[in-house]
Order: sequence, then C-alpha cells, then structure tokens
Amino acid sequence: AGDWPLHVINAHYGKIFFMDEVMAVYRIHNLGVWSSMNHIEMLEKAAKLFEIVYEHLKIKSTLVSLVLFYRQLLKYYVGKRDVKKSLYYYIKLLLRDPFNTIKWSVSSALKICHRHLNLNVRIIRFTF
Repeated sequence: AGDWPLHVINAHYGKIFFMDEVMAVYRIHNLGVWSSMNHIEMLEKAAKLFEIVYEHLKIKSTLVSLVLFYRQLLKYYVGKRDVKKSLYYYIKLLLRDPFNTIKWSVSSALKICHRHLNLNVRIIRFTF
C-alpha cells in the first residue's frame, strides 16, 4: 500500500502535481512487514485498505479494484474449500457489486454443471 492512501487523501482535499521523476527508493527485503506476507495476506490487507479509502472518499476506481480483490480472494478460498471465508467474500461481493456478482455466480455454476454433466456422460459411455 505504501504512500498511496496518503496521496489519495491529499488529492481529494487539495491540489497535487505529478512530477515524472524518481523521488524515493523503497528497499524490499524478507524482514519487511509487507514482503514477509504471502500473496493472500497481501490481497486481504490491500482489500481492507481499499474498503477504508472507498468508504471515506467514494472513488469509483477504488470500488472497481476492491471488487477485483474480493473476486481473487473468493476464488482462492473456494479452491481451498474454506466455506466460511468463501461465503464472507461472496457476501462482500454481493454488497459491493450485486448485478455482476450474480451474473458471475450463474456463469460459474453453469460451468460446474457442464463439467459435471460431461463427466457423467463419459462414465455412462464407458460402462456400456
């Protein structure tokens, strides 16, 4: 996340200027708070940060990013068969982006049904 939230708040309440120059250098090492996290922990922390920024500033691009974080987290936890976390991120998606979440859910369900039906057809063909 770095300085991004600070700059978003500064831009929201005052004037800012973009300078196309390197103004800082960040050292990344294994003992850093951010770099010592795994990918999912980073996504969860970033999603929480985007929630806070969106709640305060209502910037649409922040909401779009937040929805993408939720989808990635939902896919991960569904893959891990973690029902509690899957449901948690599914509900968050429904609350933030109901139409696209329902559309996405139906599409995913149809793909699962299609795979299951194809598997059953192959099993039936094999038995005869």
